Formats: sequence, C-alpha cells, structure tokens
Amino acid sequence: MARVVEWKKMLRRACLVLGLFGFVTGCDRRNHSPTAGAGVPTATPPAPVPPPADLTLLYTSDDRGRVAPDSPSASGGLARRATVIDRIRLEGRPVVQLDAGDLLLGSADDDNFHAVYGRERRSPMVLTAYARMGVDVLTLGERDLDLGAEPLKAAIKTAKLSVVATNLLGKDDAHPFPVDQLVDAGGLAVGVFGILDLPAERAPDLRRLGFHTTDAAEAARASAQSLRAKGARLVVGLFHVTGGLARVKEILASAGGIPGGVDVDLVILGHGAGGLAPGTTATVGRTLVVHAGDLGVDLGRVDVRASRPGAAPELQNQRMELTRAIPDHVGVALIERVEIEKVHLAEEQAAAALRRKNHQKDPPYQYEVWTYASNEACAMCHKEQYEQWKTTDHAEALATLKKNKHDLEPACLGCHMTGYLQPGGTRRFETLMTHLPNVGCESCHGGSALHVRSVNKKEGTSRKVGAEVCLGCHTPDQNIGPFEYAVALKSVLGPGHGTTIATAPPAAH
Repeated sequence: MARVVEWKKMLRRACLVLGLFGFVTGCDRRNHSPTAGAGVPTATPPAPVPPPADLTLLYTSDDRGRVAPDSPSASGGLARRATVIDRIRLEGRPVVQLDAGDLLLGSADDDNFHAVYGRERRSPMVLTAYARMGVDVLTLGERDLDLGAEPLKAAIKTAKLSVVATNLLGKDDAHPFPVDQLVDAGGLAVGVFGILDLPAERAPDLRRLGFHTTDAAEAARASAQSLRAKGARLVVGLFHVTGGLARVKEILASAGGIPGGVDVDLVILGHGAGGLAPGTTATVGRTLVVHAGDLGVDLGRVDVRASRPGAAPELQNQRMELTRAIPDHVGVALIERVEIEKVHLAEEQAAAALRRKNHQKDPPYQYEVWTYASNEACAMCHKEQYEQWKTTDHAEALATLKKNKHDLEPACLGCHMTGYLQPGGTRRFETLMTHLPNVGCESCHGGSALHVRSVNKKEGTSRKVGAEVCLGCHTPDQNIGPFEYAVALKSVLGPGHGTTIATAPPAAH
C-alpha cells in the first residue's frame, strides 16, 4: 500500500514537471498555431459552392458562313455546336442563344472553302441551321447586309429567325427589323438590342444596299431604357462594331445606369475581338464584355444568377471549344449533307447526259458499303422489341411524310428514315425505301451490321441511347411544340424495349 502511495506521488511530480516544460516552450496543444510546428497538416476550408444558375446564355459571332470546320480534325462546325447546345439544354435550366452578327459569308470573302455549294447555297444553309438550333435573337453585320435589303428580309422571314437592329434604318428611314426584343427565359425577362457601328467610309456601301445607321450610343441608351421599362431583369447588347473593346467603351460612356451612360449588363462583341481574346472578359463600369471568337470554332457561355431581387445579376463566363471529339448533330449535319448530295446528283446527271450524247457506256455500278443492317435483321434476334416498335409513331414516319407530300424531299428523309446520308448509310433513294424505311432500330442504336454478323454480340451497336440522339431530329424548327424528352420517351419504350415484360403480378409488400 505504501508503494502505491509513493508511486502516485512520483507520477504527480512528473506531470507537474512536464506541464512546466510545456508552459516554457509554449507547447499548448489546445492553442496550437499551424505556424508554430513544422509538418503539422492544416485543413483548408472548402470553397463555397455557388448557387445554381437561373439561366444560361450561349453566344456566338463572326461565323462568316463557316458551316463545317476546315478539316475533320479541326475544331468548330455548326453540327458540333448544335450537339453541345442540346447537352446544355439537358441540364434543365432555361437557355437563350444570341449571335452578334456576320453569320453569313460576304461577297468580298474568299469562297474557295466548300466551293462545292458556293455562297448562294451557303447563306440559306446557315440560316436554316440557326433556326434548327433554336437561336433566339441575332443582330446583323456588314456581311449579312451584303445580301441586300429585300433578299435579306425574305431569307430571315423564311428561316423564321428573330433579328434586332437598333440603329439600322432602310431607304425609307424606317426600321427594317425590330429595335429590340424581350425574351422570356423561364420567367426571367431578358432584353436584347443590337448595334451596328462601322467606319464612315462604309456608309456609301450600306446605302447602296438599302441601309444606313443612326448614332450608336444614343440608340443603345434609348433601347436599354426601354427594355428596363418593359421589365427586363437582364439587358444584353449585341455590339457589331469596328474598333472592338475601345469602341464599346465609347458607346457605353459610363455603364451601370449613370446619367449619360448605357444601362446594360452584358455586351456580346462582334466584328472581331478588337482587343478581347476569346474566352476572356472585360468590365466597363458594371458591364461585362465578352467575345466568342471567329469562324465558329468556339461557343461562348454565360451562366446567369439573377434570383436576388434588387441585386445586379451575377455573370460567369466560359469558352467552350468545339473539338472533333463532339459528335455531329443529326439534324444540323443533314443540312449540309443534303446540299452536297444535290450537287453530286446534278453532276452525275450531267455526266450521264454527256455520255449519252457521245454514245458512251455508263461506268460499272458502284456498290455502297453499309454499316446499317435493316429492321428485319434486328428482328431476327429481337422479335419482342421489333413487335413493340411497330406500335410506335417511329414505325409510321414514312407514312407521315407521304401524307404531307414530303416523301421525296431529302431534307425530310434524313430524320424520317434510317441511315440516309449518314456515315455507313445510303444515299440511294431505292435502297432507302426498300431496306431502311421509317425511324428504325438503327436510327437510335446506330448502324448494326457488324453486330448482326459478329459472334460477340456486345460489339457493333449501342444498347444505351443518349437523349441527344432524340434531340438530333426533334429540333426547335421541326418539333410541334416544345420537345419534352422524358415525356416523349414513354411513347417509344414498351415491354421488352426499355421496360420489363410483365409475366406475373407484382408481389405485395
């Protein structure tokens, strides 16, 4: 017992000495500073997660008629852009698409690229593609005006596109296009106006084409005020101006509602960067200025957070490169493929006529190599799925075209038939009608000839179908009303095809 008491006394003395040592050296674990001891890890507080965006703005400018990239390995192209836009739509928030002008090729531009269809064919192609992608508002550049007043207005009307041209007047001193527009983006009002500002020496060219412009700064100020009065929560200026960022600063004067300035939240710059590299931003007062780059290589994106009442919208900009890894959008890619096919058919007919005139024989028949197998080939193994498919509207796609007398139009056949003008598909009308009619299995799952022939049935087709495949044909310009993917999917799937075959009543819980 005495030994235990003695041991406790020794232990208390040791603790006292260690405590005094810690006091002298400042080693107090309860108040330890991360700089006092080397090698002691410290936890970095996580960065705050921004709230979800209320709206996504997608913007472009200066495409200059560039339908496709310079080469398959290069970035850009309208078909790739359309795929990215559909992917962003699937994020679930409202999307507004804007363009700051020069989407068409000018008469003075070099037209050697894509000479297969020329400038006359290319302008309608671009306008049709913009409508198919669902571009909400665009303004005009000098290349667009190069078509002339009446042809341009007719082309815009045919494509059913919305144009704003705030300071552009016609020969009669009237506005040929609306001054501005209010876009409802999921309950958030977005006001858009467009400014064209060119050097004074370009004025005679504009008048020759039937146009002239008014003071850019005054027009911008008046339109911004008008849009605010109409309830615009976000005001966007599409500035197609010579002089780039420096000229934008002059027009804005002093942004943010200061007297004499222009009350605008975002300026999308066209007519070249002019001191603003693609993907970078500049701030003039409280106005954010962005530029998407030239020739359709990139897509600009601004996520908008404007849910706080009374506060200025928060804008987050990013550049999205349209790389070769992005697949082509079916509906937009068809626009170019159909035009190329028309040219090839005309060339073949002219060559055949020349041979007949010269009493020459036709060359040997050129057989196609398909990667598509046909619905009947799929049905050899997937009988239940095939029977279920026959109950859907996809199985009546050709009948729909015939009913509306569009069954001879190549632009319609691309989405109402299987594999038409697709890689590995067919360009021959007879083949299409005989072997690949309607929206068949391979319209969604891809060409499956390899899958049919292969012993390993895990290759040669795609079991999983992404939503962007459906959006490739159910486009804003073609679909009747808004396309709701989740709702539409229910009309396509069925027992054995995406849903379980009910063989017995479900067990009770």
